[in-house]
Amino acid sequence: MMGAGKTTVGKRLAAILDYSFIDTDQVIEQRLSRSVTEVFTELGEKYWRDQERRLLQEIVTAERQVIAVGGGMLLPQANSDLAIVNGLVIYLHASVEELAQRLENNSGRPLLTGTNPQTRLNKIYQARKDHYRSVTHRIDTTEIDPEETARQVAVMYKEWLSQ
Repeated sequence: MMGAGKTTVGKRLAAILDYSFIDTDQVIEQRLSRSVTEVFTELGEKYWRDQERRLLQEIVTAERQVIAVGGGMLLPQANSDLAIVNGLVIYLHASVEELAQRLENNSGRPLLTGTNPQTRLNKIYQARKDHYRSVTHRIDTTEIDPEETARQVAVMYKEWLSQ
């Protein structure tokens, strides 16, 4: 979900592992010279999701990288399967209340535009929860800071590598 800490934790994790870091939202925004909000408004969510799929196919097989994906990127089964086959997928969870608090002053979230953020986040979470629950590796970030979350992800990753 947006606000769970994917970018913040991903940057810290990449530093711990000495890997490169990719934030897919930022890459797409740079390539299109538009913010995610502009893309959603001008070209639509479907266009954004197509860009996500193309980018994932392009980057997923590279080694020694940490990838922070948008909260909806792995919802299509093909994207999820591609990510799982090529690396470790970890779901960062936080309560809807916590997400709303973290995103309180963030206007760059098109899925939250024009509505009560907590209500909208709850609807998004309800729609996605079965998919999120299917992810094998997960960390609840509600009450831990990004540095500790990154350390926990690093431990999971090292255990996964040794299997």
